[in-house]
Amino acid sequence: MRVLHTSDWHLGVSLETAPRHEEHTEFLRWLYAELEERQIEVLLISGDVYHYAQPSAAAQAEFFGFLAKCDGLSSLRHIVVVAGNHDSPSRLEAPRQVLETVGVTVIGNLDVDESGRAIVPLFDGETCEAVVIAVPYLSESRLGIATTDKSPEALRTAYRARFAQLYDDLLKTAQAEHPDVPVFAMGHMTCVDESTPVQDGDFNTPIHSFTSLFGLPTDIFSKSYDYVALGHIHRCHQVGERQIWYSGSPVPISVVEARSPRYVLVSEIGSDVRTRKVKVPRWRDVFEIEGDPQEVADLVRTLVWESELPPYLYLDVLVEPGQHVDVDRYQNLIARSFPDERLPRIVRFRTRANVEVQESEDADDHARDLQEMVPEDVFIQMYRAKYEEPPPERIISTFRELLVEES
Repeated sequence: MRVLHTSDWHLGVSLETAPRHEEHTEFLRWLYAELEERQIEVLLISGDVYHYAQPSAAAQAEFFGFLAKCDGLSSLRHIVVVAGNHDSPSRLEAPRQVLETVGVTVIGNLDVDESGRAIVPLFDGETCEAVVIAVPYLSESRLGIATTDKSPEALRTAYRARFAQLYDDLLKTAQAEHPDVPVFAMGHMTCVDESTPVQDGDFNTPIHSFTSLFGLPTDIFSKSYDYVALGHIHRCHQVGERQIWYSGSPVPISVVEARSPRYVLVSEIGSDVRTRKVKVPRWRDVFEIEGDPQEVADLVRTLVWESELPPYLYLDVLVEPGQHVDVDRYQNLIARSFPDERLPRIVRFRTRANVEVQESEDADDHARDLQEMVPEDVFIQMYRAKYEEPPPERIISTFRELLVEES
């Protein structure tokens, strides 16, 4: 059996202020061709089909148009979709009865006390050839876990026990009803192993990730599962040494994601399981450009790209004290430099003071144990990590006001 695993499409998303519709259109066209060429029999989509809980009409048209087209593939017998934390479970599942007529199973909502509907047998005629345990993103309330009276360690223990019980119970039921067939699990969560720690850019939204506790362990999945298809982490990787995989986002939705290749996963399920990454083409380059005003201008003017779509630009201009540079300078430069091309688009423009950072001060801050830091210290650290500069006094003042109100 040939299975293709993908997730985290985030249809309808914009990269900062720039839409990704063109890349998603190209991706779905490419994915259809891959399904056809590789004779894929099962397509697993592990959550975050959409970026917004109320997706645009265009985003929904992309998704449903793709599914309708897939109905014409003779080899593709099954498509199973689960909701992610960005999806509206009820909205994703609303056309369930219609989609089932074209071989698409969607699991958006799942109550733990009615979890049997997550067991999806895959039939070829009268024969069950595999079973998918299709678990969508589950919040604390869905799992029956109260978060207000537990420490982070106790929460992690509760999550681990609840997920392990859920996947074990579903597996036992599936094996009793359909013995001796492969069983796949799906999920949308943070699952990590000591050998595969989380990295910068892994998350679009942290879920099931408790500060220093870093999510759920791999042992929530029984070794009897032949393959585990996860969504939520946007980096394609295997978790530990078993067949537990994140496919990652196929179209980068942040500048960090644009720095690394994107993939889908193809598995051959037989007496053993062989999984390989299939690289997704890059249809748009993303350039991060930093320097003084003239350096940035020179780099923008001489841009060369090979991607099919015009690039997105992240410009960081280092200015001297009192020096003013605005984005119009570079917008005009682009218009003059590329008159016959589809123009590069400035997605982010910011100026930063070209001054030496006090290394000793930063080192002291980083060396302080988190337990010794007050909330304002943590806020300043987070602001610096995101904006690469300390927060201005007005931001700190606002934070102090909010802190007082909260306390």
